[in-house]
Amino acid sequence: MLRELRNVVKQKGQGIIEYALLLAFVVGIAMLLNSSNIGGAVKGLFDDVVTVFSDVKDYASALKHWGSMSKEELSKIENEKRLSIDQEAMANLAGYFIGLTKADLYPLFTRADTVWSNRVILLGHLTNNENGGMSFVANGDSISDTGKGELEAHIYNWLQQDYGKDGIYDSSKDYNPETRYLFSDYALGNDTGSTFKTADNKTYDRGGIKIKLLYDNSDKVVAAKVVMDSFNNSGSAGANSSKGLSVTKIGNLPATYNDDFDTNFNKNEVLKQLNN
Repeated sequence: MLRELRNVVKQKGQGIIEYALLLAFVVGIAMLLNSSNIGGAVKGLFDDVVTVFSDVKDYASALKHWGSMSKEELSKIENEKRLSIDQEAMANLAGYFIGLTKADLYPLFTRADTVWSNRVILLGHLTNNENGGMSFVANGDSISDTGKGELEAHIYNWLQQDYGKDGIYDSSKDYNPETRYLFSDYALGNDTGSTFKTADNKTYDRGGIKIKLLYDNSDKVVAAKVVMDSFNNSGSAGANSSKGLSVTKIGNLPATYNDDFDTNFNKNEVLKQLNN
């Protein structure tokens, strides 16, 4: 009986010693991490990962958390997630044009027939710049000097759904040369070899932004299609080459629209005309 009691006490003693050694090991590792600041680095990395994935729910939060990230860092985030954010930005840009009239748009373009012909218009290129962000350069062939100034100053606001009410823009949404404004692979040039060379011979990844507008009988824009296309071809809306960066925004549809098409207004017809 005494022998059995001694064995029980001995086994419990060994268990206590093992737990004590394990606890000492854990405490030692914790102290080592704390003294070398490795623990803080690991926690910081974990916090960054959580922030990147949990806090990015729309374009505004994407600008905050992704706007300063490198292409390499962004490529680690699922492209489908980044693409959905870019599509929201493109829809915001299309939204700026909804409700404008042809008279409103004349100052933007070099020729009146650019507005009247319902054609695809190359607005310009949103390119990666030397500051790690993106810059927009207007297309001089279709955009007037006045329009060039307007586009290059405010297209960043339009992407953020700031349309300059009464001509006044939110200064917090003004252009920042160190900010990325689009994030998907195609916008970053990750899956295209096309490049854009500026007048001072600097080469950037190309990102041509095109738009096609549809008007009602009062010459007001009721629908707009915006496409990010990697090539300089302004004769196509680029829907087949945009890798998802093709967005159509439709405003309030009247009963009938532009007599050039001689048909009633409905969503399917709008999409058909914009995709032609």
